[in-house]
Amino acid sequence: DLGNLKFEPKDDFPDFEFSVAEKVVETNGKGILFCTSGLGMCIAANKVKGIRAVSPTSKKAAQRTREDLDSNILCIGEHTLSFREAKKIIKIWLETEFFHKDRYIRRLDKIKKLEQ
Repeated sequence: DLGNLKFEPKDDFPDFEFSVAEKVVETNGKGILFCTSGLGMCIAANKVKGIRAVSPTSKKAAQRTREDLDSNILCIGEHTLSFREAKKIIKIWLETEFFHKDRYIRRLDKIKKLEQ
């Protein structure tokens, strides 16, 4: 947990998002970000080299972002999903493994090349 423990009106999501994104890159792990829409954090997270942040709004999309894209940050918006939907999406996203098929690896390599 790299977020604030209490609401501060002057908090800005990039401050917390960058901490999570840097930790994900450093540990080769996964991160989950929560905000109002999930979209601003997703945009900011994807500015960090090595991050593949997504904001799926369905269980199937969450699954595909892991299987095909090896996404490493999940962005959830409180105004985009119900609590129940968010829990299901998070569970699927955490439990789904990357497929490691040649075409997915080739595509990710092209993205990595752009980050150079």
